[in-house]
Amino acid sequence: MKRWSRKSHLFMHFIAMCFVVVSFQVQAASQVSVFAKPVVLRGSLGNDQVEMQLRPKLDEPDSVEGSYIVFNGKRNHGNKIVVAGEVSGTKVTMEESEDGVDVCGQWDGVLHGSNFRGVWQSDDGKTKLDFNLEISKMKTPKTKHKARPSSKLH
Repeated sequence: MKRWSRKSHLFMHFIAMCFVVVSFQVQAASQVSVFAKPVVLRGSLGNDQVEMQLRPKLDEPDSVEGSYIVFNGKRNHGNKIVVAGEVSGTKVTMEESEDGVDVCGQWDGVLHGSNFRGVWQSDDGKTKLDFNLEISKMKTPKTKHKARPSSKLH
């Protein structure tokens, strides 16, 4: 049986470490790319059902912005609540505002594939709710094609 030399052992360890680093970077890059285009997230915030739309901020590459609604008007009378925040690897942190000016809550979560889960808390920290949202690509509205006039002469 052939024994590994110390150099061979160190080389194999180095290759294994490179593989781990590259795998982590690919996973982190794929998580950030989830928000490279607009997405819709649907799921629960506490006992309520919500739908959130997020898109990348044009001027800040690792940032997102968007809005969400709570179904049945249980919060903010069914009006949109705006959100904005940062993405760092698989971690996403966003602040929210009901009036577009004052912060009224914060989302702290982690991406696992197409799942985004974590804890939402009110700005005063008195209310904390778990959230669990599934991500799907935003459907772009289909445009109707206008009929073109015929180029044939009568």
